[in-house]
Amino acid sequence: MKKIGLSAVTFLIIGGLSAQNVNIPDANLKSALVNQINPIIDINGDGEIQVTEALAVTGNSNSGAIRANSAGVTDATGIEAFVNATYLYINNNSLTTLDVSALTSLQSIICGSNPYTSLDVSQNPTLSVLNVAYSDLESIDLSNNPNLALLYSDGTKLDSIDLSNNSGLTTLYIRNNDSIVSLDVSNN
Repeated sequence: MKKIGLSAVTFLIIGGLSAQNVNIPDANLKSALVNQINPIIDINGDGEIQVTEALAVTGNSNSGAIRANSAGVTDATGIEAFVNATYLYINNNSLTTLDVSALTSLQSIICGSNPYTSLDVSQNPTLSVLNVAYSDLESIDLSNNPNLALLYSDGTKLDSIDLSNNSGLTTLYIRNNDSIVSLDVSNN
């Protein structure tokens, strides 16, 4: 009897999880995700993103990507469900905040041209590419990103960047940023 009861509970939990939709309040973000082609996120074509569909976004740059560039997004709520995503492209929107803390598998974040002033990437240890160019970014802590190889921070409001823990950094773009007067790249 215990096996039947446990199986029924397991079925209900898994069944409930697969039918549960991700809360994506921004209509533009939801549209970008539902209509994304490579990879197709809305696998069942119902116009919603189920938790299981979000979890299935994993792997290389094609199958593990979330794409919402130039989509008019003002609220990125919902991307936290894509915990297995490796690439986030959310450039050229109107985001004042961007929480990527749950996306611990991210290797690339392209989120420039947004008006946010801070970005916390401390929970993204596999991050190798970060593009924050032409944002209103005033500060960033890159100490927990040892794999960072490319940093695009042109036209930000950064007045300093500590790159001492980013020994793998090979490419740094920091043009159009008069606030930074000195930069130590001796460990890079």
